[in-house]
Order: sequence, then C-alpha cells, then structure tokens
Amino acid sequence: MRQEVEEITVKNGKNNEDEFEVLNDNKSEVVSCSTYLTLLTSIDRDFLLSPSETQVKVSDLEGKVIGLYFSANWYPPCQKFNQVLIDAYEQLKSYDATLQDVVELIYRYGVRAFPFTKERLEELQEEEREKHESQTLINLLTNHDRDFLLAHPTPKQVTVASLMGKTIGLYFSAQWCLPGVNFTPKLISIYQMIKQMLLEKGDHEDFEIVFVSSDRDQMMFDSFFSTMPWLALPYGDPNLKDLTKHFDIQGIPSLVILGPDGKTVTKRGRNLINLYQGKCIPFYGG
Repeated sequence: MRQEVEEITVKNGKNNEDEFEVLNDNKSEVVSCSTYLTLLTSIDRDFLLSPSETQVKVSDLEGKVIGLYFSANWYPPCQKFNQVLIDAYEQLKSYDATLQDVVELIYRYGVRAFPFTKERLEELQEEEREKHESQTLINLLTNHDRDFLLAHPTPKQVTVASLMGKTIGLYFSAQWCLPGVNFTPKLISIYQMIKQMLLEKGDHEDFEIVFVSSDRDQMMFDSFFSTMPWLALPYGDPNLKDLTKHFDIQGIPSLVILGPDGKTVTKRGRNLINLYQGKCIPFYGG
C-alpha cells in the first residue's frame, strides 16, 4: 500500500512552549500542543501502552517531542528497520545536545548520522570538508546518465564540460515559491549586467547560472524555466537532491556561487544581491 503524503514539519514555537508552528503545503499555522495529543486519544481511551503493557497517560506526553511510527509486523522492510529505529531512539534519549542540534543532525546527514555520537559527527564533518575541497562542476552537475544541461530554446542542450573555467551561479528556486518568483527578475537583471560587463571587457572570463528546480511537476518547471535566460538541470534529475544536501539549502530561493575552479565562493548570493541592489556586482569583483 502506498500513500502520497504532504511533508509536515513541526517545531517549537518561539513564544509559547505549549504551541507549535505547523508548516503544511507552505502554509503556517500555530496550534496548541493539546490539539496534537487529542489525535492519540478517543472517547473510551486516554492512554497508550508501554513495552511492558502498562498504561501511560497521553497527557503525560505534553512538552515532549513525539514520533509517530507507522509500521506492520507482516511487512519485511519494517522488520529490518525496527532495530535501527530502536538504536536511534535509545541514542536520542541519551543525547546531551539540544533538540535542535539533533534535528539538524538528522536533517543534514540522515541515517548516516547514526549512532549520533560526537565522534560520528566529527567523521561526517571531515568527510563533508573533503568532499567540498574536491568538488568540481563535473561531479556536481553530471551523473552516469547525463553530461548536459538544458538551454534555450528547449530542447537545446549544453555540455557541463563547456562550463569549465566559468563562474557559475546555482539558483535553487521553484514557481510555487513566491519569494523565488519575486527574486527571479532581479537575478535576471544582475545576470544580464554581468554578461554585458564581461562583453565590454573582452577577456576570456564568463558567467553562467544553472536553475536547480524544486518545482512539483514538469509543467511548473517548464513554465518557470521559460522565463529564465540561463541553463537548468532537467526536472526530476537525481542531482537536484544531492545539490540541495551538499550545499545545505534550507530555504529557497538560494543562490550558490562557484568560482572558475568549481569551488564554492559563497552560498549567500541572494543576500548579496539584495544587499547591493545592483549598485555593483557582488561576488564577482567587477
């Protein structure tokens, strides 16, 4: 059985520990903690069962972080996952960092963060540092099945290899994201300004932007990409999620700038453009 579920994120409210901010389908709503707890009760039952089959009052869970585990004993993947979850649960219960640290650790590294120890975190950070130091356009933007990017007019293609030696902006955005829709015209203006500046200089420097889409379907991607003068990764490409994790993109729109050597110059390209308001070319030295 397969269910399509919209992503829901629950986090502690800033002003009231008994309230939560729920982000569902990009709409924010603050609700009482007790609202969630009523989902775990019924008219005839106000308790849950512990492993020893003793009853635990649902009201005793107020103020705690709750994970709802949907599973079945007859489903083999669940049988295999149970022990992993048990180990992770015990580690999280004994973890001495803040809840926010734990959540960010899991978000950043997923199952690779297990067993959530300081030593494991240091190992992952070292792996990440080495990965960033060795990054190139080729290993960032290509995979075994694709060595090109989309260009205009579609379905024109441009090889990633042809971008080597250029300064590249990776633009993380989506048509459903209103800030992204509002920021895109400003980015187009900066893009054209840089292109004109390089043309007048007449040297071998060049600049390009690659759209990294978070659109929800091909139609939305095609519509949004048609408004842009630059390149794009194909919709649904596996590199999309890899790039989001690699650069720790936690919100869109975001603009990551890569130097001619493929190394990261800044992940704050959008903030720099908003700060300078087109009065100069940030991150480019123009």
